[in-house]
Amino acid sequence: MAMSSFVAVILAVAAMTVAVDADACLGEFELCPSTGECTLYNGWCGTCKAGQYVCPDGKTCVADAAGYLECPGLAGTHLDWVCLVIVVCRRSLA
Repeated sequence: MAMSSFVAVILAVAAMTVAVDADACLGEFELCPSTGECTLYNGWCGTCKAGQYVCPDGKTCVADAAGYLECPGLAGTHLDWVCLVIVVCRRSLA
């Protein structure tokens, strides 16, 4: 299984958990109490619809945590889940 497919599966399973508990946001994301979306910065509350995630660019919305992989501008940054998994795997194998 390709590493990006593995990460997508993990996030998809996590997103199913969010669907069961609508008040929960995954990882570093926090629930905006007044609008219901998940965001990294409370100044972005109101950007998306309830249940959606605000991408780190502060203006793009994705349907769920699995959609986070589609956020623009993540590739190669500390927010890139694929790079994080590769680094952790390399360190584990070293």
